[in-house]
Amino acid sequence: MDNPVKEIPIVVNNIFANPDKSLLEKEVKRSYIPNFEFHHFLVDVSPRPGSRERVIRLFKFFRGCFWNNRLQINEISYNEESGKMFLDVTQHLQPLLYPWLVVPVRVVVEYYFRRNDAGKYFICRQDDFIEPEELMGVIVPYLGPMAVRAAKTVAASFSEFVVSIFELTGLS
Repeated sequence: MDNPVKEIPIVVNNIFANPDKSLLEKEVKRSYIPNFEFHHFLVDVSPRPGSRERVIRLFKFFRGCFWNNRLQINEISYNEESGKMFLDVTQHLQPLLYPWLVVPVRVVVEYYFRRNDAGKYFICRQDDFIEPEELMGVIVPYLGPMAVRAAKTVAASFSEFVVSIFELTGLS
């Protein structure tokens, strides 16, 4: 890439949302280094020879789980000095299991860029951050997010209870 801020929306759209699915592999090979590193809520690919091909297969699996995916880029933040970019994107997913639903899923993606000798930028690492309730909304619509929020509420209440004990015993 010559200009990551300008080109990343095109890259992301070609990989995850473009109706021409053949663009996925071409775009990953054009924009990512061969020993690319990928971290996601559910999967982890270490940087090593062949890791880019593994990620291509994972991206194909992701695309195959949905009838449709429309992307909405909310914000792009790039620090050229550190080579890091944050992309806030909402994916409007139409799951195979529930074709009548369109589920909005907000993802914050952290990209790490490396510049080659010719001055081109390549993605060397990608970290995807997704709230668990967002993910559960795709798997078990309506009830999944409610269950996750309830579990978080219970965890917060338990933490407050433990802090009360710490305060009573002088441990905090």
